[in-house]
Amino acid sequence: MWHFCASYLFFFVIVLIRTRLDPVSPFVFRYYKNKMDNYLGAILDERFSAGAAAALNSKAKKKTAIDLALLEYFKETGQDAESTTVTMDAEFRQNAINNLEVLLFAGHDTTASTICYCYHLLSKHPNKLAKLRQELNSVFGPGDDAADKLRQNPFVINDCHYLYAVIKEVLRLWPPASAGKMGRKDYFIKDPTTGNMRPTDGCILWTTSITMHRDSAYWPDAHAFQPERFLPENAEKLVPDAYRPFEKGQRNCIGQELALIELKIVLALTVREFDVKAAYDELETLDGDGSLWAKIPGKDAGPQECFGDEMYQILLAAAKPREGMPARVTRRGAKRMV
Repeated sequence: MWHFCASYLFFFVIVLIRTRLDPVSPFVFRYYKNKMDNYLGAILDERFSAGAAAALNSKAKKKTAIDLALLEYFKETGQDAESTTVTMDAEFRQNAINNLEVLLFAGHDTTASTICYCYHLLSKHPNKLAKLRQELNSVFGPGDDAADKLRQNPFVINDCHYLYAVIKEVLRLWPPASAGKMGRKDYFIKDPTTGNMRPTDGCILWTTSITMHRDSAYWPDAHAFQPERFLPENAEKLVPDAYRPFEKGQRNCIGQELALIELKIVLALTVREFDVKAAYDELETLDGDGSLWAKIPGKDAGPQECFGDEMYQILLAAAKPREGMPARVTRRGAKRMV
């Protein structure tokens, strides 16, 4: 079984459609893909050289994604990283390049969307926002610059348990992606109503995380924003495998640790200093502003809420907040709004 981010399934469908409508698109896509492959391949080859490979054996804590990939390669192949005759397998090289491109392009979009939902849900639940600010004041000191504390001791972010719980609850309610698996002849799924076993050969099975995450069979008060359910003391109450914003198994999201670190740091640096509130009541002021959102046809037609929230998700490569989250940002203690 294998799976991939649902956003990439959507992306490749768009590529197929555009191929029919615009025969030039595949060549443009291939051109830029080759440029990225060549750029990352040159860096990978440089790091693989004898001198650089030997440096990988050092005990330095700071290692890039390329360094970590090469470390695993040397471990699996049993080659001596310090040898001048060491070689790189062509299949590994291409797989490493592909995965690095995923890290570069896939992570920033979904992380940004999740940050938007963090601001949005916290603004709608001021008691949760106050609790988070209280924790940040306790960890970093009231009025102190969190950035300086993080530079001195990056691991202090791990003391922010409620911050982590907020992020996990946001990812439960509004996961930015889901996953698909390719069916096989020897793999069946059970019909929950009849109990019949359904074949999957020739099918793609799509695990829609948001549906599972809002199922009352797994989550009490499933649509409510309750970060407390993810606090360490409540871990045993969670249903195993019901939470899967990064999917599960061997091929789960390779960038999840990076995404979580980014989310923690961005929120730790901004939540105490800014109030961010969605401004869907001011959408008409953005018409004709030249942005992507203003050009979407029919955006004002049909339902304007999902799960009782006007900031529902739309699918543009990955799931994004509707209209890109128009917002008013106020610096705390200041009158100026942006």
